Amino acid sequence: MRVFHVYLGNVSAENGKGRGSVNCNWRKVINDKFWYSFDFGVGNGPNVGTKLFRRFSDRVFLNMSGSIQVSDHGLRPMFSASLGNQLQKNTVGYLTYASNWRMIETVDVSTNTLNLYF
Repeated sequence: MRVFHVYLGNVSAENGKGRGSVNCNWRKVINDKFWYSFDFGVGNGPNVGTKLFRRFSDRVFLNMSGSIQVSDHGLRPMFSASLGNQLQKNTVGYLTYASNWRMIETVDVSTNTLNLYF
C-alpha cells in the first residue's frame, strides 16, 4: 500500500486578467488494480473532489471522479465516469458519462503508437 502527496499549481493570463489555482492531491494505492484520491484546491473559487480507478481485468477498467467548486454562481457539482476497454495493443475504447451544468455522454476510440496518436 502506497500513499502519494502531489502539489500542483498553474497560472494563466488572458486579456490582461490573471487566473490560477493551487491544488493538493492525496492518493492511496491499494494494489495494482485499485486506487483513490482526494483533491483540494483554491483559486477561481475553492474546490474539493475525489477520483477512483478500478481495473476489472487486464483489458477493462473504470475511472470515476466527482467534485464541487464554489464560484460566483454558487456551488458547481461535477461527476464523470469512464469505462475503458483495451481493444488492441495500442487501441483503447472509452464509454464516458459526465454531468456538470450539462450532461454529456461520449464514445471514444483512441490509438497510440510511436509514430501516430489519435
